[in-house]
Amino acid sequence: MNAFVTVSAEAAALRASYDAEGMSNPIGIFFCPHCHQAADVEYGFLYPDFPSGEPGRTHDDPIDAARCFRCNGVSHWLMTDFDLHNNDGPDWRDFPRTLLWPLGEHLPASQRARPAEALVEDQKAPTAGLTFSHLSTLYLAEQADQLKPASLRDMKSCCKTLTAALTDPNGQELDLRTHTREDMTKLKATLMEGRKPLTVNKLLTRISTIFTWAVNSGYLEKTYNKGLKISKGAESDRKAFSAEQAKKVMSAMGQLPEDSWKRWAMSIGVITGARIGEVYQLTKADVRKVGDTVVIDLNETGNKSLKNKHSKRLVPLVDGAYGFDLKAFLGYVESCPDKLFDRTSHNFTRVLNETLRDILDLESGEGLTFHSLRHSLASLMKHHGVQVSIAQDILGHSSQTITFDLYGGDMRLAIGKLEDALKESFEV
Repeated sequence: MNAFVTVSAEAAALRASYDAEGMSNPIGIFFCPHCHQAADVEYGFLYPDFPSGEPGRTHDDPIDAARCFRCNGVSHWLMTDFDLHNNDGPDWRDFPRTLLWPLGEHLPASQRARPAEALVEDQKAPTAGLTFSHLSTLYLAEQADQLKPASLRDMKSCCKTLTAALTDPNGQELDLRTHTREDMTKLKATLMEGRKPLTVNKLLTRISTIFTWAVNSGYLEKTYNKGLKISKGAESDRKAFSAEQAKKVMSAMGQLPEDSWKRWAMSIGVITGARIGEVYQLTKADVRKVGDTVVIDLNETGNKSLKNKHSKRLVPLVDGAYGFDLKAFLGYVESCPDKLFDRTSHNFTRVLNETLRDILDLESGEGLTFHSLRHSLASLMKHHGVQVSIAQDILGHSSQTITFDLYGGDMRLAIGKLEDALKESFEV
């Protein structure tokens, strides 16, 4: 099991040490019968020490002691299917267990004699209400290895904002198991205070994602968040450069020396629509030929990272596009030891955005940045009637249709389609 609700650095360290040694791991998670919360747990054997010195009769199946890392409480569990234990069996933490002790009246009936397998499954029935902070913790624990680092940071930030919005002035979080449509409309109203409609819609999308997962996973039976998004005023405020502005930028870049990193980073942005992070991490090996066409290969080899799986793509470099000099660019690439733009990420982004503002006499905050070059290429292709599917493949959007050609079929044919579309758009 890969997803853990780690609240203890000690538990995380122990878990990692067992995994590193390849040992059967006793550090799992469970629903603690003492503090009534999902928590890290460590399992160990019971060693009866009687005054007479005589050993007690042991059960056919082992009984474990379990220590909660949240409250330090110890409980006793019967391993109900120890026959699973073999060289290829589960880790120690993953065996089915039935709670033996404590069995006081304070323990919910649903927890008195049910398997406790140290899995996320055991967290589906908290004794109290289910709050968004708890639900989002479960979601992130399960989905962490599926999200890109930037996406994970964004989701955590959104969850923090949503948790605050679902908490009343007395610090009481909304119980999602009993929430109503009115609660959701109140949430929307709270989120709208001091935020742009686009931001509010983004937050509503995030809670919808987690709610859908919660229903599918059995944590919630029903949710009331549908149809809350704002339609008026929610359009993106990201703007596109005009074709004339893009040409002016390329003209200015053409006047820079052929060994100028800024010339080629900006030019790639203009003629490929690549994201600034995608351009920044390009290496010498990422500029290559497919047939007779030179492309940039946007991939995740080495330490590189892309926004999502659809961002992996090949984009042709069109010689002459707004004056782009392919031969000079290849000379620059050949002179690079490996990374094409060997600068810090912050400096790379700042310098390129400042350069755009200087060339076009723009003020900061006007909504025009390096990312606007991406919108400009999208608008240009639309103006020239490029098929939506081809434009999406060039820009790395989610509805790609010929990616299988790029990485599995006739690559040259697919690249030819993309190159023709770009040539038509740039009128080359």
